[in-house]
Parts: sequence; structure tokens; C-alpha cells
Amino acid sequence: MKTLKTFLLAIIGIMLLSSCFGNVNPALLVQVGEKVPDFTLTTTDGVEYTPETLMNSGTPFAIMVTKPGCGHCKQRLLQVKNIAPENYPILVLSIGEKEETMAEFEEYGITFPVVAPAPQDLTRRFTQISYPVLFIFNKNGVCQSRIRTEQVTDEDLIKYLNGTPFPE
Repeated sequence: MKTLKTFLLAIIGIMLLSSCFGNVNPALLVQVGEKVPDFTLTTTDGVEYTPETLMNSGTPFAIMVTKPGCGHCKQRLLQVKNIAPENYPILVLSIGEKEETMAEFEEYGITFPVVAPAPQDLTRRFTQISYPVLFIFNKNGVCQSRIRTEQVTDEDLIKYLNGTPFPE
């Protein structure tokens, strides 16, 4: 029994150390069925976003956290960029500095609105250990899907972006 506990603790430790994102606490994650947390954020291009701003589109919307230099983040951002419906509201919170984040976004042709650097208390609500996650909210601001996008096909991801709940 003691060996099993030690093994499990070692696995958890490795997962935490391998994270692209430091200080991750899974208990803080926005859960499916939970309302989007309250915030007022200004993007790098000076546009202010609140949950109401995103809900005013009348469509589902998504929030994702990224970190410059994170290969998984780049892959996920490019995947979402390539399949997201035109004008689909996706807000990206970057835990990197503005210059570094914007240089990477420009290099990869990503034009989602981005907050950089985003407040740590908010990014912790949307950061899962080691992989970026796309949090999809319905038009009323309730989280309906929390997706590690590499686990789904592009075709299925389009369905989730358009309102089909992801089976947790």
C-alpha cells in the first residue's frame, strides 16, 4: 500500500513539474455547468472585455490560456484558428509578456483578441496541467465544454464550438 501511495505521489509530482504553466491548482478550474467568472480585461489592442461583452454576441464563446514558447499552446491555437467559424468570439489569456506574446501571434498569423500579461488569479481558473484547454461557454455564459483540443478531430471541435456539449 505504501508503495502504491509513493508511486501515485511521484506521478502527480512529475505531472506538476512537466507543466507549461506554473502554480496550477485543478480545484480552481472552471467546471462544466459553472458560469464564466466575472472579469474586466483589456486586450493588447485596447478593447475591453467582460463576460457580458462575450455574451452579447448571442453565440457560444471560448476562453483559452496560452504561454509564449509553449509548443502545445501553439498547436492548439493554430488548430482552433484554422477551424473556428468566422467572427467566433475566442478570448486568449496569455501568461507571457505582451511583446513576446504578440511576436508569436504575429509569426503564426493568430488574430484572436489577447490579454497579455493576463491576471494570474483569472488564468488559474482556465489552466489545466501541462496542456492548454479550450473552455467553451454557451451564449448565457455557462461552461458547456472543457476540451483538450488534441483529443478531438477538427470536425468534432467545430461541433463543440457551435454548441454541442463535449462528453466529459
